[in-house]
Amino acid sequence: MTARGRMFGDSIGDSFGAGGLGLRGVGETGSGDGTIGLGQRLGRGPASAPRLREGTVQVTGRLPAEVIRRIVRQNFGRFRLCYENELRRNPVLAGRVTTRFVIDRTGSVASVADGGSDLPSASTVSCVVRGFGNLSFPQPEGGMVVVLYPIVFAPH
Repeated sequence: MTARGRMFGDSIGDSFGAGGLGLRGVGETGSGDGTIGLGQRLGRGPASAPRLREGTVQVTGRLPAEVIRRIVRQNFGRFRLCYENELRRNPVLAGRVTTRFVIDRTGSVASVADGGSDLPSASTVSCVVRGFGNLSFPQPEGGMVVVLYPIVFAPH
């Protein structure tokens, strides 16, 4: 790590961006179309990245909902990618993906399933649900935790 913030590296993958400062940002500014995510597309006005908004999260078990929301929000980039891939084919695609998952005693996701989504794209729903399966959480106190987590997707 240098004072330059890992903007340069010796090989591919050594440098990266976060918070919208990469070619595909994790915040609302990375557009994924080859522009640097600084909040504007050069020469084309403000970026119009798809919107992701969490719905009401339901948690049964002893792991604070705030902790679960923070970890999921940190991974919104992977869910946005699922949506953007389908949005290229259907630019008006919008809806909610609700994922039901179980966090085991170690903090791993033991099972994951569609929890009643209304987004009209089975491939996007499947991609988002799979993404939840790769998350890891702190070890819950007192056993398993069941979570119902809705994310609302909108094109702009």
